[in-house]
Order: sequence, then structure tokens, then C-alpha cells
Amino acid sequence: MNAKAKGTRNEHRTMRLLEAAGYACTRAAASLGTFDVVAVGPNDVLLVQVKTRDWPGTIEMEDLRNFRCPGNCRRLVHRWRDQQRRPDVREIEMLAEEAKKREYAGVHVAETKGGATLAPPGARVTGS
Repeated sequence: MNAKAKGTRNEHRTMRLLEAAGYACTRAAASLGTFDVVAVGPNDVLLVQVKTRDWPGTIEMEDLRNFRCPGNCRRLVHRWRDQQRRPDVREIEMLAEEAKKREYAGVHVAETKGGATLAPPGARVTGS
């Protein structure tokens, strides 16, 4: 199976998992955008970069971190490895500057070791 076919298969696998969890999903055709899958749930939106075998490189991770999105949006990376039934999942934390902008907008933001993460008001957040 060639790399493009494998990537498309894994994008569809990610969509099936998210749809089973209650999200409506669409795929960015040809993966020319920053994210491969957009999933809309009742309370949030997921932007998912789907990778086969390796995690995104430094430059690609920086692009994913810098992608501007609303407060109810989470950025994820799904990494599928051969013979694996479920992906490894990482949430991409927003940069501190974006966290400050959201804080000014009334969204509670908790600082963590790697940047910042959204949390509901009063929630206890531990560093990663």
C-alpha cells in the first residue's frame, strides 16, 4: 500500500472513532490544509492532524500550535502505527500569547509546563 493510500485510510479510521464518540466529521481533501479532519461535537470542535508512524516534526508542530481557533476548539494529533487498533493521541497546547488573549475574552486558561491549556472555571489543572 502506498503512503497516500495509507494516510487516507488512517484519516477514515480517525473519523470512524470520532463519529462513534458523537462527533460529525469531515475530511480536508488531499490534506492541503493544516489539519486533516474537522470534528464538530455538541460542546466543542476538534481539529485533527492524522499521522502514520511518526509524530509531526518541529516546524509542522509550530504551525499546528500557531493555528488560530476559537475557545471551544481543541487541536489534536492522531498517530497511527502499523498493527495498531487505536491511535496515539496528543493534544496540542496553545501558546502563552493565545492563552492571554482568551483570558481577556473571559475564558479561563490554566498555565502548564508546556504552554497553556483551557480549563473550566474552578477546575484543577496539573502541569504536563
